[in-house]
Amino acid sequence: MSDFYQTGIITTLHQLGKPSLERLESELLAYSKTRPLALVLPALYSEFEGPAMPGIVQELAKVKYLNEIVLVLDKGSQEDFQRVREFMSPISTEVKIIHNDGKRISEIYETFARNGFNVGERGKGRSVWLAYGYVLARGRSDVIALHDCDIVTYSRELLARLCYPVVNPIMLPRRQPQPGLRVLQRVLQPGIRQNERACHPAAGDAAGQISPATRRAA
Repeated sequence: MSDFYQTGIITTLHQLGKPSLERLESELLAYSKTRPLALVLPALYSEFEGPAMPGIVQELAKVKYLNEIVLVLDKGSQEDFQRVREFMSPISTEVKIIHNDGKRISEIYETFARNGFNVGERGKGRSVWLAYGYVLARGRSDVIALHDCDIVTYSRELLARLCYPVVNPIMLPRRQPQPGLRVLQRVLQPGIRQNERACHPAAGDAAGQISPATRRAA
């Protein structure tokens, strides 16, 4: 979730005008020199047998501003892991593949379980947090972007528009409100909205927002 609040009175507008992909990628490449960017890809092996991943890899092979790609492979054998390594080889950016069913990762999960530490149910959420931890532990990237691996209409423009708001330093301050504003946004305003709904059930129920699934690594 992006770290800012937008009132439901103002709608979210997408693709106003005709932005230039070349300009976006050029600026992202410049910004990435000081704010290196990691892309996290949670994927099932079955998605490499579907129609989306060939197109995603083809597009990622053209992207120059990414610092690293971390792919978490789930529900795949050791042979599948080797196939995925070959599948991702056209991408010039460094690609790290975490094999959820591999021996070393399985041993980590077993160690947690033996010591009473619940790492959650197997699934995309656990894969994502594993990737986040890996990126943060390496300490090579300041920004983390994330998207699914079943997007059949994937394009470089989709990735550029996903990354641009959290990499552009001009836009960044709006996503880092001051502590007092955080209290207003996360405590007072939600409470006020709930009271409004209690008194006037129709108030605000028709508005909704989906925020970009990106997070700046601290």
